[in-house]
Amino acid sequence: MARGAGCKDWKGEQAEPRFGTPRVGDTVESGPFAGFEIISVYSREQALADGVLADVSTMATEAGYTVPVALTAAVNARVEPSKAERAYGQDREGRLWDVLWMARVSGAAQKAAREGEAVFELYFQTRGRKGERAGLHKHLLRVTLDQTGAGDTALTVSEIDED
Repeated sequence: MARGAGCKDWKGEQAEPRFGTPRVGDTVESGPFAGFEIISVYSREQALADGVLADVSTMATEAGYTVPVALTAAVNARVEPSKAERAYGQDREGRLWDVLWMARVSGAAQKAAREGEAVFELYFQTRGRKGERAGLHKHLLRVTLDQTGAGDTALTVSEIDED
């Protein structure tokens, strides 16, 4: 099967892949490293296994997504409420739903499917987090179009300043 074969868009419909999954031995085609051989690849699957990404596809499906969705460790930590936030009525499921829902209704998930990435804003109620004052805080989050090792489309939600 060719790389990217079976790629689906955000609606789950057949789509043309925007990029192939890099493999060891491939040659970089553009950018500052054009012509160089790829000697190591860190896959989405490895990142999920290592905890660098957290799979939230089950709830994402409930929110209307038809592709796998993952959060970076930083966003996952933000979604997990502190003890003080729990006492304030916050829970992981509600905060995760807010992230997924706002990415969808803001149009960021759809824009990422078309253009590769998009940014959306979300407010988190914050209490008891080191270095942060209590209250409502705006966060800019990014949705990025990715591919699984099998070449299927996937989405990743990250903080705006994460690579």
